[in-house]
Amino acid sequence: MARLSLTETDLNAANQKFTEFVENVNEQIVAFIETVRESVQKTQYDPIAKHGQTIVKLYNDTALAEIDRICTEWHDSESSYGNMAKIRHLGESSEEIAVKFAETLLDAVKDGLKQVDDIENPTGAVEIDNEQDFEDLQTALKTVTNQIEEITEQAKSQFEKEAEENTAFQCLQVPINAISVFMKDSFCQVAEKSTAQLKEMFETDAGNMQSNVETSTTETIAQATQSAENLSTEVLAEIENLFND
Repeated sequence: MARLSLTETDLNAANQKFTEFVENVNEQIVAFIETVRESVQKTQYDPIAKHGQTIVKLYNDTALAEIDRICTEWHDSESSYGNMAKIRHLGESSEEIAVKFAETLLDAVKDGLKQVDDIENPTGAVEIDNEQDFEDLQTALKTVTNQIEEITEQAKSQFEKEAEENTAFQCLQVPINAISVFMKDSFCQVAEKSTAQLKEMFETDAGNMQSNVETSTTETIAQATQSAENLSTEVLAEIENLFND
């Protein structure tokens, strides 16, 4: 049977692996935003800029807040280091260490959640006359989604392996899953829908792209926000039930 260990060595290792996971996921999203930024600079096409500004807003206002919320809910749940030490009656010394490292992890995640600069409106002559630029954005977003899935599977595999020897690693599997689900099933899907709409608008109604993109932006932000709120409720329930099985 796996042991429950909350030593500084074990908790430090778990913290490092979790913060690396969060950083790797964020790097993928930021890389896609930079791809959109480059597309705007290349094409000087205002609708792509508006699309990019939507993605930046999704990341800055919704994605970062959701990651923060997931980790905060974990910190306050029964599966956090400190509360787990109390529930398992590991002793005052272990509780103090556990609380310290739970706070350290939460602080590290919050410090790593950096907003990205908005995408500026183009000022030069438009240089777009085909669908390739939109297809490039769709390909870039698909790559990001695949990378996030790969990063998540690797993190889950790492923590499952560590949990065979130390069950303390189990408590971070829920926030790993929650962050992955939000990024793939909320952020990336909404961004993909927005990118597909952008291409469709260009193909069918280029003259009215500006008003269409503004409407799409409002709908996209609302959809992602609602998805985040729904997922937050589900994640909290999963965290609370983690060690009740």
